[in-house]
Amino acid sequence: MREGNFNRVERAERVEKGLGVSSQELESGEVIAHAKSAKFAKSDVGNVLIQRHKGTGSWPMVRLGDVCETLTDGDWIESKDQSYEGIRLIQTGNVGDGRFLKKENRARYISLDTFQRLKCTEIFPGDVLVSRLPEPVGRACIVEDIGLRMITAVDCSIIRFTKDVYAKYFVMFSQSPKYQESISFLVTGTTRARISRKNLSSIQIPLPPIKMQEEIVERLEKELGEADKVAAEFKRIAELADEEFKAELDEMFGGLGNGELGTGSGNDSNRVERAEHVEKGLGVSSQELVLAAKNAKVAEDWPMVRLGDVCEVARGGSPRPIKQYITDDLNGLNWIKIGDVDAGGKYIEKTSEKIKLSGLCKTRKVNAGEFLLSNSMSFGRPYILKIDGCIHDGWLVLRGFESVLEENFFYYLLRSRLVQEQFELYAHGSTVRNLNTKSVEEVQISLPSISVQKEIVAKLDAAKERCEKLKAEAERGLRASENLRKAILSEVFE
Repeated sequence: MREGNFNRVERAERVEKGLGVSSQELESGEVIAHAKSAKFAKSDVGNVLIQRHKGTGSWPMVRLGDVCETLTDGDWIESKDQSYEGIRLIQTGNVGDGRFLKKENRARYISLDTFQRLKCTEIFPGDVLVSRLPEPVGRACIVEDIGLRMITAVDCSIIRFTKDVYAKYFVMFSQSPKYQESISFLVTGTTRARISRKNLSSIQIPLPPIKMQEEIVERLEKELGEADKVAAEFKRIAELADEEFKAELDEMFGGLGNGELGTGSGNDSNRVERAEHVEKGLGVSSQELVLAAKNAKVAEDWPMVRLGDVCEVARGGSPRPIKQYITDDLNGLNWIKIGDVDAGGKYIEKTSEKIKLSGLCKTRKVNAGEFLLSNSMSFGRPYILKIDGCIHDGWLVLRGFESVLEENFFYYLLRSRLVQEQFELYAHGSTVRNLNTKSVEEVQISLPSISVQKEIVAKLDAAKERCEKLKAEAERGLRASENLRKAILSEVFE
């Protein structure tokens, strides 16, 4: 297995170019030390402006509602009112903390007829939107021109200021700790925090002369731009760490499109026969399967086997209506849901809910040491069970593999491109794609000896540890850059 030299060199060169940090410093964990150096020096924005104006203490404080020509909420748009084209619906997810997020791949629309029927409020480029929902509550951005007419959702407030307020100034202020602290005192809601439009309008904002607002924005854009640039590099470091580990998996197990996938027997006729058999149940063409089979890559001395030949694959089930089976009884059965695990996690160690023992006959019992595989929506995510429990039909359980597959090797194998691309090929469904028991049984996996599996696990564990260490350093750098951002804003809006 390669040591990832190319990716490490690429990562080092990219970071060195953006941060001025050497690859040696990067590998030795001195990235954070660099983050605290010149580029993280104390901002001069606050020094300049505070010396001239003694901070916000010398600026009048005004109610937000008193300096708005318009302060109103967006429109209540239900799913049934939405369409595939027309007038763009801007939602809370489009309101970033100081940035307008276009998210064109998640765009929602309403028709002109619906716009007129519901008497919607149109929004325009230059308007300010404030999200009254987390995260964080009260974040604001300026609407950008997307070349379409727009409206916004009811949980966004629309603001158009009087001539006394520079919109960009307010958006800068909305990112400050002072503003967020004010918002926190006015938030309501036990399950989901929110701020009412009435409470939002009562927020006090410092109001220097309009020329000073423009100068503050100009200087803050420069200072915060530097901090954001460094933060972006740290994010890229974290991404490169993930990419490097994926490359380690690819190098070890290969993937579709990189060579030759065995079939146990090694002849094309068996591949065609199996492909045609699966085609009947899955709607996947035999040509696609044969092409995939011919184009995958594994080590020549590792035999290839069907997953269904080395383990049992079974689907979960759910007692219905599930609400009648949920219990607070500590002796209840662990009810394992997708929400109980992280997307990139490895183990399932606890659940948020339990079901009554009477539900056992209508679900599937699973045990510690077995594998669960998500089979719907975000399909193909493997997890190792650390607890006993029960699963609904959004899970598949893989069991009975212990004699031929080492646990951690099996986990890495299921996450590899070799297997994930087969999941992608086999997944079916027009709206929600999913995997079924039969399709997972047909997946081809590489099967070296147990001793070789343990050697592979040791190498991949070492690669994983190296990448996780780098990600931890990058996350520390991100926190440092975020603290710098807060410090810069606090110096101005103290």
